[in-house]
Amino acid sequence: MNFIILFSPSEDKILEKDKILNNDDFLKEVSMPEIMPPAFLESLWENEMLNTHRTNIMQCYYENLCKILEHRDKALLESMYGAKGFNDKNIFDLYAALHSKKLLKAIELYSGVAFQGLSFSTLTQSEKDFILENVLIFSNLFGVIRASDLIPYYKLKQGTKTKSLTLKDIYTPFIPPLEKAMQTKDYVIDLRAGIYTKLFKPKLPHFFFEFQKNGKTISHYAKLYRGRILHSIAQAVCNQSALESFEKCFEYLCSLHNTDFRFHSHTQKANCFTLCYEILS
Repeated sequence: MNFIILFSPSEDKILEKDKILNNDDFLKEVSMPEIMPPAFLESLWENEMLNTHRTNIMQCYYENLCKILEHRDKALLESMYGAKGFNDKNIFDLYAALHSKKLLKAIELYSGVAFQGLSFSTLTQSEKDFILENVLIFSNLFGVIRASDLIPYYKLKQGTKTKSLTLKDIYTPFIPPLEKAMQTKDYVIDLRAGIYTKLFKPKLPHFFFEFQKNGKTISHYAKLYRGRILHSIAQAVCNQSALESFEKCFEYLCSLHNTDFRFHSHTQKANCFTLCYEILS
């Protein structure tokens, strides 16, 4: 494929209980994972170049989870989890993040609004394969990963200020491999939220997406419609709609119109084409 799609993660994730999580004894265990670095890191996107960095991130992440649980550190809990106090749910979530060994494809692990809009499970197998092969997700913990990469359940607040776990700390080493990956592409479809576009701006011609309702730009529910646009793109590619050039893709994206949204206008600044859609529902 001569283009690549960039997508945001979500804070909500699927937690599938494995043998460990089905036994409440794990709620008594505060300890680092026995194997460091975790074996699943080996298969992540560009990990040959990024293994040391990702290993350091995971070491820091697990150490901070242990601090929160062992010392009931409220300040660290708020920074990493986003909660001001402890309750049964966030305690369970953090223990699960520390101990869960179950791995899911990234595109299936995330369950937030954008992923509800995507509705990956309802796509045909060829449409799923397109997404698995052509979408990069900007994870808050693992950095850039493929939609197909297998990762465990985790909890980390978007925009955390925890030392060594900020988005800037995590993403700085990812810029060179991202720029290298772009060299084989003609253009980019950028379906990320704004916070992630600040981490990496494609030099290639690229599309960015905004949504408005009653003349006002919306942010939270924009996630839902970014997911629905990704769903539509997967269907278009697999129905052999012509997206082989930037111009053809631009024409297709300008034609998107359904019961939920329709194309409204576009602006251009250098190589960034911002497409604005009007929300109808």
